[in-house]
Amino acid sequence: MPTYNHAPYISEAIASVLCQSYTDLELIVVDNHSTDGTRDLVEHFRDSRVRYHQYRNEGIIAASRNDALRLATGDVVAFIDSDDVWDRHKLATQLPHLDAPDVTAVASNFRPIGDTRYCRRHLSFKPSERYRDHSYREVAFGNPVMTSSLIARRTDLVEVGGFDVSPELAFTEDWELWLRMSRRGKIRVLAEPLISFRVYERKARDTRQVSLNALEIFAKHEALSYIDDETLGVAVANYAATIGKAHLDVNDRAGIPYYRKALRSSPDRRHKIRAIAGLCLFALPLKIRRRT
Repeated sequence: MPTYNHAPYISEAIASVLCQSYTDLELIVVDNHSTDGTRDLVEHFRDSRVRYHQYRNEGIIAASRNDALRLATGDVVAFIDSDDVWDRHKLATQLPHLDAPDVTAVASNFRPIGDTRYCRRHLSFKPSERYRDHSYREVAFGNPVMTSSLIARRTDLVEVGGFDVSPELAFTEDWELWLRMSRRGKIRVLAEPLISFRVYERKARDTRQVSLNALEIFAKHEALSYIDDETLGVAVANYAATIGKAHLDVNDRAGIPYYRKALRSSPDRRHKIRAIAGLCLFALPLKIRRRT
């Protein structure tokens, strides 16, 4: 659990871990030297399973996660952000799935808590689906994992190198790790929401930069020969359209070239339609566009 100045939320997050029906666990809280009394709140829990550690991450949350991974002693590692909440049976529900053939990590659906205006849609499951297994190609087309929901074997996380701490991958470093993990096996996402993901205005990110960082992932994986040309073409076109949409949302015409890139390069008809729709919306007066 990486944290920084989350005093209003961290007690609920910690309690949700300690009350798990699966009890054989340790909780490593990695605090980026909070100044809001976080340490006192953590130490209020008189539970030998809680380990508090301070680590200055220089604004790179991936570095805090790697530090916790280094300290972990369990065979399986789970992640939780200090403003999210686990359901009581989360670990007990997920752990059996980790033993399934060709499954390298298990995540789950989520329910939002807080100001849902700032919550983006995650995965949609059919009523008959208990879970969905994702290959590298499928993860490349869109991150299916909420970080606070994922569990994986510690050896797998360590052997693939943990989180990439490069600043140019900020806010996408988790997705990039899931891509590397999916080269070892499928990532299973359970349809049941096993976490509550807190949403609020201050947590909302500028999706323009986040989407641009996604292109850095593909550049890295292309250089490592992890991604084939067809998958690369579809993925880049998909995120070019996503970058265009992120700019459209804030009326930034710098998104137009990305829509054009998606239109030119995508072999997928859906991305071409997205790009054409985005370009048409950019052509409309702002008041009409917002109503549309």
